[in-house]
Amino acid sequence: MTIFDLLFIIAFLTSVVTLATAAVTAIRGRRAQALKILRIYAICAAAYLATGLTVSFLKPRRMIAAGDPWCFDDWCLTMDSVVRTPASSQVSYNVQLRISSRAGRVTQRAAGAWVYLIDGHGHRYSPEPDPSSVPLDVLLQPQESVTASRIFRVPSGVHDLGLITGHGAPYCGPMDILIIGEGGCLFGKPTMIQISEESGSQRILFRSLIRTPRADSRGAAVQLARRTRAISNAFLITRVAVGVSEYRSSSLSVAQATSTTSLPERGSPLTASHK
Repeated sequence: MTIFDLLFIIAFLTSVVTLATAAVTAIRGRRAQALKILRIYAICAAAYLATGLTVSFLKPRRMIAAGDPWCFDDWCLTMDSVVRTPASSQVSYNVQLRISSRAGRVTQRAAGAWVYLIDGHGHRYSPEPDPSSVPLDVLLQPQESVTASRIFRVPSGVHDLGLITGHGAPYCGPMDILIIGEGGCLFGKPTMIQISEESGSQRILFRSLIRTPRADSRGAAVQLARRTRAISNAFLITRVAVGVSEYRSSSLSVAQATSTTSLPERGSPLTASHK
């Protein structure tokens, strides 16, 4: 959740309180005061919308690289690979997706999730229907990830393709306008995962393999940190034990040398006295 999401929630709650206050004021017969409240609210709402559209217009397009998770709170979508197969009049794109959850305790699903390919002119291309494919709104357990595939067919000659996704609202819907900075789709620059126009998927597959997992590997990272700390502690204990052993050996050697040197001196008077 970003600062703009929090600002939208505050603005929504303020709108509910303001409109309820204006309605109660009008019911009590103070219509002039109710109209004054509504005028102030309308000015503030217009300023909020103007700010959101200005930020969306000035904000550069956000491009997500293949292999990077695109997260909405704890629900994430990652494009692991894409295979481009040219044909006579169409190009087929076989996109391999990974749907994951960053939630630590609860199960979740992205209701109404969708995915499209979009070109440089804003034309969208839906995936081919496949009843056997994993749905995008699959129920995910905590820290779980599943793979899914989608096939798109795009006319030849289309360039600047990208993959866009979302859930809970249509593409470029009201929420994109109401949340500051999310209206890039209104100006032809929606957030998207860029798709290479090269044939094959070796480059993207290699990238996704060498990346360190993040969306579904918090437990692995914690375990790695604990193992590193344990190894460091074991190494420190070993060094201390070796130091103590060396100290004892050196002390014993010094004691033996001192004893050997002092025995003749102690025995000399006794020998002389005996004689």
